[in-house]
Amino acid sequence: MRGTQEDIVAPRSKALADVRARLDSFSFCASAFEYYGPLQRLLRYVEQNPDELIGLAEAAAIGGQERHHFCAFFHRKVGVRFSVWNSHRRMMRALTALATIDDTITRVAEHSGFSDLRTFERHCVRWTGMAPKRIREVLRLAGSTERASSIGR
Repeated sequence: MRGTQEDIVAPRSKALADVRARLDSFSFCASAFEYYGPLQRLLRYVEQNPDELIGLAEAAAIGGQERHHFCAFFHRKVGVRFSVWNSHRRMMRALTALATIDDTITRVAEHSGFSDLRTFERHCVRWTGMAPKRIREVLRLAGSTERASSIGR
């Protein structure tokens, strides 16, 4: 016997809330990007070039510092390692794509800067607790539910 729409939506809404809570729990000192010149330049570059994937060496060059010094500087001022911040940034981009683009999960992974599908899947589970396919289902259902509920208003 199939469940009602409410039986299906409630667990997925909880799953969406869990994803949001996990991602919101990631904290770093965002104000550091407003105050420190090297971080201002990095953020400006990342915002102006959203499709470009950036590694530590490139970030250090943009910030005008040597790689080792930039790595320590970034961690001290932002509160997380550059690799963690960059991974979070790529994951947020991937989640947006999973919710809005009809591309394959492999293409979303590549477009978001992950080297292969397996790496992307590991990051998804680490950041959200779910596999990419499940994330897409939850995000899409949440979006259609929100659209459906707003139609009646």
